[in-house]
Amino acid sequence: MTAYTLDAIPPLRLPIRVPGKVGKAYRSGANLTLGAPTGSDTWERFLTDRTTGA
Repeated sequence: MTAYTLDAIPPLRLPIRVPGKVGKAYRSGANLTLGAPTGSDTWERFLTDRTTGA
């Protein structure tokens, strides 16, 4: 998965700290799914479709 990600995303990454309650929620993982993943696409397929324009 890492190889696909590095091929699809530019290497420039900037650390951005979001302040306040929203930032605290993001840092604690409140935006992530806790249960079983849903859907049928894989990360690899998403990146392939995104980079090939499919």
